[in-house]
Amino acid sequence: MKMKIKTYILFLFFFFSFFNIYAFSSFELRVPLNHNNLSEGYSFIQYQIVSDFDPSIETILIYSDPIDDYFPEVDWSEILRGKFNVVKIIGRHNFDSFFKNVSKAGEINWSRSYMIFNQYQIAMDIETVRATLMKENKVSFITGSSSATAIFQYLSMFPEKVKSVICINPLLFDLQKNLSFKKFEIDDPLFYKNTSPESLFKFGYYANFIEKNINAEEKNNFYHQSLFTFNSYSYLFFNKQITNERSRSLALKVRFFEHTYNLQENKTMPEEGKNSLYSWMYIESRPLWLSHSQIPFSVVGVFYDKGEIYSGKILIIGSAQNWLIHPKSFEALAEFYPTSTLFMVNDGHAMLAVKEGSLLQNFVFAYLLDDQKMKISSFTALRKEGLIFQNQYSSDKIPER
Repeated sequence: MKMKIKTYILFLFFFFSFFNIYAFSSFELRVPLNHNNLSEGYSFIQYQIVSDFDPSIETILIYSDPIDDYFPEVDWSEILRGKFNVVKIIGRHNFDSFFKNVSKAGEINWSRSYMIFNQYQIAMDIETVRATLMKENKVSFITGSSSATAIFQYLSMFPEKVKSVICINPLLFDLQKNLSFKKFEIDDPLFYKNTSPESLFKFGYYANFIEKNINAEEKNNFYHQSLFTFNSYSYLFFNKQITNERSRSLALKVRFFEHTYNLQENKTMPEEGKNSLYSWMYIESRPLWLSHSQIPFSVVGVFYDKGEIYSGKILIIGSAQNWLIHPKSFEALAEFYPTSTLFMVNDGHAMLAVKEGSLLQNFVFAYLLDDQKMKISSFTALRKEGLIFQNQYSSDKIPER
């Protein structure tokens, strides 16, 4: 009997020790529905603090938007806990209370939906979280892909509040369009014919192979075979679905509208029936495009030229084989921020190769800690796998913080 009690107590010790690893505290935070007009009312978002908050160490904020929630991502909170305060922002797209303010008698006001869920409102929510936790102290960010647009919006508004940013493959389509970098398109209509727009987008997100140095016909055959293989087996690995929660679905449409608005040359509604890697974004955001064409509303943009007054550090990690955004967009982004470092890797948008074996996680962790020995180790591992891409902006040097 004593042995059983001892074993049971030991089990409880390991049980609670295990769950303490993933312990976090969750807090509600009251934010305006419209930060530009406080009279419209308030609702609540949440933020989660991983483990205990220590004001003496650096705080890193992590925000994921509804597009990034759709794709598997690195759990930075578990990697960074203990060395940093890690705060996850559970944004307004997760709460149906925001949806109720744009819907009346079953009809959705799409221009108001944009006003409630656009990246400016998200940036102001982030500042509300920072000010609540940090008062006047600076904060750092780890961001990437779609969420990065909100973080760079925040950075253009509150540069003095940011200590550092690590940005991984930001979907900054406005830079791509404004600098006339071509969208990734395969010059073969058959490639798009029998694949859904959602599958094409996912394929472009995960594709991480280097283009073959072969003729056009062989290259098209290579793309067709790659897409066929992806469609045949992707359900085993990439079957995460967008939830049907109303506010999440609505916010997703707003995010797609913001991205496609930044892709369009003349800001008019996208062409009907044209299939491409970006068609999913057009289709999902169609109600907003219709509303905007009938009664145009103001669309928020990022003021990158304010990068000159930002004194903190930025590490931009970009993929050279990126199908969703032209890799030169990362070079353009680095030009706006004098204190930035651009590090390019031989991989696709999802960074499947660099994430394998925790290569990306180790590299970022070493950079944040500014641990030279750890930097050399992680950098050597990336080089050994042939994952370091070199061009005129990124060299074979370990980025310094």
